[in-house]
Amino acid sequence: PRIQFHLANLYLDKEEFDKSLQYFDSVNTQQVAINNQFGQAECDLGKGMVMSRSGKFDEALKLYSRSLRTANELNARNMTLACYKELAALYEARRDFEKSLAYQKRHDVLKDSLFSESTMEKLSQNQVRFETESKDTEIAALSQLRLKQTSEIKRQELVRNILVVVAALSTFLLFSVYRNGQRRKRINRLLL
Repeated sequence: PRIQFHLANLYLDKEEFDKSLQYFDSVNTQQVAINNQFGQAECDLGKGMVMSRSGKFDEALKLYSRSLRTANELNARNMTLACYKELAALYEARRDFEKSLAYQKRHDVLKDSLFSESTMEKLSQNQVRFETESKDTEIAALSQLRLKQTSEIKRQELVRNILVVVAALSTFLLFSVYRNGQRRKRINRLLL
């Protein structure tokens, strides 16, 4: 259905309205079979564009209205935006400038709303990305600090172990020297 939908739009752009309608009808039949309301609304919008460009404004108006109603029910705001644009063009072609202006205003308001929501969404995404990057940087710095602390602790343990061994050896050596000194004193007393 998507390929046929694109083909219908291509034929519409080439102003081959009969072929375009055939493809839109084919896609619409498939969308009805699978109960895809969004796809049906897209087809109604496309067929309305064909009718409008063919000069069949009443049929186009019915199709646009049905598409707009479905788009509003589904909260498909991009499709609603397209419907407003086409309705403004239709009423302009019919020389009903008040309705054309009304739909153009609706189009502009919705477009601004979508743009501001998109901008806010991008800002919040950028803020989240910035916070994530700063947290990643902080985590990396903390990891680096932890590695330094771990290596410092290991170095201190090594120094402490060396000092304990040196102290033990010194104590043993002092004890040996003391004992040897005591033994010499005894031997010297015996000799005297």
